[in-house]
Amino acid sequence: MGFAGTIAGMGFWRRLADAIAPPRCVACNADVGEPASLCSSCWQALRLIEPPCCPVLGTPFPYDQGEGAISPSALAAPPAWDAARAAVAYDGVARRIVQAFKYRDRAEAGDSWHA
Repeated sequence: MGFAGTIAGMGFWRRLADAIAPPRCVACNADVGEPASLCSSCWQALRLIEPPCCPVLGTPFPYDQGEGAISPSALAAPPAWDAARAAVAYDGVARRIVQAFKYRDRAEAGDSWHA
């Protein structure tokens, strides 16, 4: 079987797997089109962390506090690292995804985080 046959065979197995166990949202278990993905409701509910935020801990500020502003938490207990950054706040949907990965044997939930 050549390369094209291998690719076609993979498509067959993927369709068969989707028919037996359709892909589900890793956060809420709703039907989705691709494995290891989020439904549109969960995607919209993710709270993206955008500037302004603490350059040391990555926690969002409620308003722009000026260049070089550091959060009170970082000042009170400076971490061992120089900087940390997260893409989303660990609440709601993001928390459910992490918990699905850690506690409910949903290994595909880890696939939804890397770019």
